[in-house]
Amino acid sequence: MTSDDEPITITESGCFMEKEIEKQELRNFCPLQCANADFAYVIGRRPNDNASCIEGVTFNVVKRRNDWFLWRANDCLTEEIQFDLGCITSQYLDLKNAETTTTTASKSTTSS
Repeated sequence: MTSDDEPITITESGCFMEKEIEKQELRNFCPLQCANADFAYVIGRRPNDNASCIEGVTFNVVKRRNDWFLWRANDCLTEEIQFDLGCITSQYLDLKNAETTTTTASKSTTSS
C-alpha cells in the first residue's frame, strides 16, 4: 500500500500504477531495464505529433531506486504510441569526452 492507501499492483513486465499526489493523477510506471545507467532520456515518439502525449506533462522518464522508468498519465495512458528511449552511463560520457579531447589535441598538433 502507498501512503494514501492506494494499492500498487506490479505486472509481469514490472509495470505499476501510482497516484501522483500533487496533480491527483494516476501514473503508469514501466522499468527501462537500464539499472546501471546514470542518465535516461526520450529520443523520440511515434507518431511524434500525438497531442495526448506531451513530454514532462503526460509522460517522462525518472530514476527510482536502482532503475529508470517511463511514466505515462492521463490521456497518454490509452494512446497507441511507441517511445524510443536511451540510457547512458557516466563512464560512457567520460570516454566520449576523452576521445573528443584527444582528437582536438591531435588536430592542433598536426596543424602546427
